[in-house]
Amino acid sequence: MSSGIAPLLSSSPASEAITAPLNALLKDKIRDIHPGPEVGEQLLDPRLQALLWLLILVLLLVLIIRLAIRIQQYRRWCRQLEGDPQQLVTSIQDNLRLEALYRWPESRLLQGEKWLAFLDRQGGTRFSQFAHHWSSWLYGNNAPDHEQSEQLKQNYYRWGRACLLHKRRLASKARTRGNR
Repeated sequence: MSSGIAPLLSSSPASEAITAPLNALLKDKIRDIHPGPEVGEQLLDPRLQALLWLLILVLLLVLIIRLAIRIQQYRRWCRQLEGDPQQLVTSIQDNLRLEALYRWPESRLLQGEKWLAFLDRQGGTRFSQFAHHWSSWLYGNNAPDHEQSEQLKQNYYRWGRACLLHKRRLASKARTRGNR
């Protein structure tokens, strides 16, 4: 009996008027398999994307801050030579010694030509060319002439750039931290 009624209900105009909009409405709602997003449309969850962008921004901010700190240290390093030109060699020696002791504690034993050669190795400078004048400039009454003073300043700035701006992971510093 039900098999005979079904063709009648499906062919009646009243049933089509009711079922057609209902079918269209339910067609999108009642589905066993929902299609996913288009390929390439959205690979990650938007919350995860936001966290990744936040992480990238934080890392970028940290890098910018570290660079700004290094530039500020280098500018301070360069300003340390301002002052009495008669005290140029003494200022250079004191600043280099303090910075070298901070980075390489084993440098405290170096003096004279060995000290200047050490500075040359660490900073890519040419302080060793002044080895025969260095002691008389530090402990005597002699002072470098204008050309020598300019060369000393350039070597000082180069050493500062190499050690302050382009900091390398130093094995001796890592060793001293490990022994504490």
